[in-house]
Amino acid sequence: MLALFDKILGNDLITVVKKDHKTGSYIVRLGCLKTAITIQLTLARSKRTAFKVSHAVMTTLMKEPYCPPVAFGEDPTHALFKAIGCLIDPYRDAINARLIPSENWLVPRQR
Repeated sequence: MLALFDKILGNDLITVVKKDHKTGSYIVRLGCLKTAITIQLTLARSKRTAFKVSHAVMTTLMKEPYCPPVAFGEDPTHALFKAIGCLIDPYRDAINARLIPSENWLVPRQR
């Protein structure tokens, strides 16, 4: 399973700053942005895996920050995949629209 975690974290738009598979804690950077983003995985009561992401992405193409409607995965790898996706999908859309990345795209999430 660790190889699958590393494959998910190996996305070309993600730079891993720190990872701790045991605690489900990951610190990453998105694209060329310097802000560190924390992803925390936790086991939910439903036996699914919840995830929290410290920042949401909001580019000039968007009216509000992108936050997934359901912050759960069926298991830890699925939750990490969804957490990474909520970062890279809007970022990639903005890059494809020829926008210049900005630290302002990352909006701290309330805890």
